[in-house]
Amino acid sequence: MKSELIQYAPLFAGLDEQERSILAAGFTDGECATHAVLLNAGDRATSIYLIGRGFVSLVTPTGQNLATLGPGSILGEASLLRGAPLDVSAKALADLSFWKLSGDALREIILQQPSIGIKLSRNFGGIVVQMQEYLAQRLAKTPELAGLPPHTLQAVAQRLQPVEVGVGSSLYRIGETPQGLYLVESGTLELRPERPAEGSRIETAGPGELIGAAPLLTGKPAFRTAAASEDSLVWLLSVDDFHALSAQQPGLRRILARRPSAAGAKTSRRRRRGWRRCPCLPRRRRARCGRWRSG
Repeated sequence: MKSELIQYAPLFAGLDEQERSILAAGFTDGECATHAVLLNAGDRATSIYLIGRGFVSLVTPTGQNLATLGPGSILGEASLLRGAPLDVSAKALADLSFWKLSGDALREIILQQPSIGIKLSRNFGGIVVQMQEYLAQRLAKTPELAGLPPHTLQAVAQRLQPVEVGVGSSLYRIGETPQGLYLVESGTLELRPERPAEGSRIETAGPGELIGAAPLLTGKPAFRTAAASEDSLVWLLSVDDFHALSAQQPGLRRILARRPSAAGAKTSRRRRRGWRRCPCLPRRRRARCGRWRSG
């Protein structure tokens, strides 16, 4: 019965059979007597409740009865998934049996199976707080952000938003200003220059890689198109959120500026102009030296 109720609950819509099985294993059995209080207004929920038998009354702090919920209903999800206080209390109208999924259990499930957190966030209408720990760990593993303190990574994770990119669609094009910094969660994106060199391979970005840093740091349009070669999911840190975070956490901009592609933008411009340092000249001088041009 528990699995059937999970299958038809709107919050868990879109989960495949394996994901539903993993989620169901995290729920534990519980019971309470008539008039027992499951949730108190003003508190923060520590679990999600799935009612199996009996009925629950939702009551405002002033004592007004807002609704009565029965088998198959879910309680506490808004508070748990947002990390916010409860607006109403929940009281048992009869002896009640239920299944309970704690916030800690959900966090562990998402760390093991991130797709569950992604789908819950989509159904809930925003990134669930239990997903943020996974995202912070994901960010910490990217070479470009290595060395950032945990509180900075957590602040970035809180502001990430999912963006789905269908196969053949572009995340941004040459000459456009990307919406921010992107972390690839799944799929593959091709980074296509305007005029690829004959015989050259097109660079790609896959899971765990960052793209869009150079335009974000320089404020200039993209010099490559980012197009999905398969259905992909990326996390977006918007331009506004990046600047707001950088003002609070200056280390974010500094460490991101060290990434090779950000420095590579400057190198590419020098190469196009043909300017290189000639070893036969004093360090303080530069010259156009054909012997040291790069193509």
